[in-house]
Amino acid sequence: MKNLISRALTGTVYVILITFCILYNKWTYCALFTVISIACTTEFFVLLAKHGNNIRRHRLFGIAGAIYVLLPLSLLIYSVFTSPDFKHTSRFVMSLFIFLWVFDSTAYLVGSKFGRHRLCERISPKKSWEGFCGGLFFTILTAFILGSIDFADIPPVHWIIFAVLTVISGTAGDLIESKFKRIIGVKDSGYALPGHGGFLDRFDSLLLTAYLIIIFLFI
Repeated sequence: MKNLISRALTGTVYVILITFCILYNKWTYCALFTVISIACTTEFFVLLAKHGNNIRRHRLFGIAGAIYVLLPLSLLIYSVFTSPDFKHTSRFVMSLFIFLWVFDSTAYLVGSKFGRHRLCERISPKKSWEGFCGGLFFTILTAFILGSIDFADIPPVHWIIFAVLTVISGTAGDLIESKFKRIIGVKDSGYALPGHGGFLDRFDSLLLTAYLIIIFLFI
């Protein structure tokens, strides 16, 4: 019960802070992703320093990891400073977070109730195909509603594609971080976020989905 309360309080502050920073102005947006970048990179190298003996050629893994963490988060900052319309871009980024939140929450609920078939048992034994499909359904539903209300200028099929790709890339990012933690032998990347582990635990789904922002906004 104590962990549940801690998780709920941290999650509430997390959602409010991220929503405010992304939507308020460019500087709060930049500050948010700068802090996330520094925190995630720091956690990554702390874990590597403590458990690097579990990873062959861990220096080359270290370089790849830095790129894996820093590049997508840097692109999120780049996207808002090169876009002529901050409000449009920031709302687009906010929608990505909403999709990830909806997917994580509904996939957990559906998987807890109906999960029978493991999605990737060797890496993340709690994830199920039932949870994934349930989360995907509710994320698509959210995309349809959000697109109708706030992004009427974007064809619905494009918005739904964005939601589906967000779910797929977010799940892949989560599994990659889970694999990394299994290799080095830890449960959480850190303890900075009570009830949620570390920053890498909380933002692992974002690292691959960040590239979607660039693809959909600039290509």
